[in-house]
Amino acid sequence: MMIAALPEGIINPACVSNVQAIIRRIGILRAQADTLFVEAERVEKFQRACTASRNADGAAIWQRIANAYRTEAEACAFLADKLAGPRS
Repeated sequence: MMIAALPEGIINPACVSNVQAIIRRIGILRAQADTLFVEAERVEKFQRACTASRNADGAAIWQRIANAYRTEAEACAFLADKLAGPRS
């Protein structure tokens, strides 16, 4: 089965829908990254409080959690940038 080409100047609705889905996904990934970076900062406050109270075990736990948030945030940002493609 052969698909006929669309006349020049006509945009294939399937392509528009796919582009819109990619743009939406990029937005969601960037929002997730922002949220995860904010949460990493919030969790580091607990880490600093534990450090100030000389609770080394608690500080280490909170730091690992903050690092996990930050790692996930960086992965979301990387994927969003990869989907967005090179910037002009």
